[in-house]
Amino acid sequence: MLGMEGVEVKNETLNNGFRKAIAVFGFAVITFFAFYFYAGTSKETKGGHTLNISGKPEEKSGTLKSIPEDLSVIIWKRAIDRYIMINGAVPDTYDDIRKSHLLFFEPSVSPTKWQAQGDQLTVELEYEGKDGKATTKVLKRYKPGSQNDLENKERLRKEMWKTYKQYPDLYPQGLKEEEFMNGTFSLEYYDKLSTYAWNSKELEQILWSDELANLLTALATHFQGLKGRFPKTLDELVKWVGSTDEEAWKAPITGKKPGQGTTADGSNLIYRPTEDLQGFALYVPLYGAGTNVPREGMRFSESSGYNFPVYIRRSVGIGVGENTSWGY
Repeated sequence: MLGMEGVEVKNETLNNGFRKAIAVFGFAVITFFAFYFYAGTSKETKGGHTLNISGKPEEKSGTLKSIPEDLSVIIWKRAIDRYIMINGAVPDTYDDIRKSHLLFFEPSVSPTKWQAQGDQLTVELEYEGKDGKATTKVLKRYKPGSQNDLENKERLRKEMWKTYKQYPDLYPQGLKEEEFMNGTFSLEYYDKLSTYAWNSKELEQILWSDELANLLTALATHFQGLKGRFPKTLDELVKWVGSTDEEAWKAPITGKKPGQGTTADGSNLIYRPTEDLQGFALYVPLYGAGTNVPREGMRFSESSGYNFPVYIRRSVGIGVGENTSWGY
């Protein structure tokens, strides 16, 4: 989601870490309401193989779905946000997202309303929540640089400045309000991601890798909730979910679908489940994207899952260095 804060909790002291956790969580909640809720060539390592993404969905009994409806809403929301960041405009129609190949998998729900009028986009999605109740999610997005967009950014930046003043020892010292208000310093998730991009192609690749890492982690976690274990392989997970858009799986920098390997060198997908299948680590390649070095305070540490410009890492159930998917 736009604004989901991804700063890790430091381990300097338990007290300081706890305070930082509070600050990060608090800012994530603030952003939730503010936004209506975030080079090289492909090669395979020896012994690796290309991910099979062309299979049909696995047969399932009852009403269980590989992609829960509430997760599908998040998939649509993040696809819209990616479209806006890449194109600098709101998608006019429902098909703009599909034609841009921003959906790795077919969501289990589709928008019931899609209205692009002027600089504003309003999308409504009806879905069944975790409590079984019917819910309608309304998403409002604005063309970058429009009056509504600028007003939203101003509100968010004021909240970030408030957070900074409340916890000054957790961030770089000496920051001024104008740095927050003009956008040269930000705590917002996508703002921080974008600062690693040297150019538009790197930005597109970073967003692709980040989304794939988060989505696969969320789906693997849902798989575990239904089957009592995590997938043995990524192939098993992808086959279970099914309904893929093969074009969406082509990395922006290489134009090719990712291979699978065993070495985290930034050129292959790597999935490492634990022996008991109660945890895993996932590495999604960046293909060299992320060569720009952000200013202090806007960097993600490797312990939070980001190793620019090599890979994005997500892990669940393995204890050390665990980082679940941001925004899912």
